[in-house]
Amino acid sequence: MKLNPSTRIAVAAWVADALPRIGLSQWEITVAEDAAAEDAWADVEPHAYDPRATMRIGSSFEAQTPERQRQILTHELVHLFLQPLDRYTASMEATHGSVWYGAWYPGYDDHLEQACERIAKSMAPHLPLPRISGKGGKGK
Repeated sequence: MKLNPSTRIAVAAWVADALPRIGLSQWEITVAEDAAAEDAWADVEPHAYDPRATMRIGSSFEAQTPERQRQILTHELVHLFLQPLDRYTASMEATHGSVWYGAWYPGYDDHLEQACERIAKSMAPHLPLPRISGKGGKGK
């Protein structure tokens, strides 16, 4: 499924404005034309070693309030701070094997998501609301 082009442009503008505000100005984020998985509001996929990432926006994102949209986008940007930890964690599969990693990783991922959400909740109110049309309305 393709992302609404106006949503893509608005998200890219919001991200470009937010990056230097939170200390991530070295990052280059591309907002993908393809939508995130059906069960995701958004996701971000950092490059393994360069400060580049691809962000995908889910089909239900536009239906969220501007405050929730800001929270979702901030959450995804917080993942960029933790990218070195994710890279190290991914290397654990080679060290410990896929059976151990397969059992261990879901718990790690759950805790990672909780941490990103808690950090994003403290950061998001200091960022502007996104200006994205949709059922949730327009940001200020």
